[in-house]
Amino acid sequence: MRNLVTFFKTERRISRLEEQRDHYLNRIREDSTMFENLKYDEYLEQYARERYHMQRPDEYIYIVE
Repeated sequence: MRNLVTFFKTERRISRLEEQRDHYLNRIREDSTMFENLKYDEYLEQYARERYHMQRPDEYIYIVE
């Protein structure tokens, strides 16, 4: 009986670890895509504007939350 309990605990842990692995692999894919896109000026400008609220000298930015 004890081995059965250990087995199910181990299975649950494996399942959680696989979920974490999938999550991090997805994050790596997303970050890799973003990194590749940052090589292009248009995307870099868009990223800077959205993330750091950067603007051109003749513009106003309104932040709506």
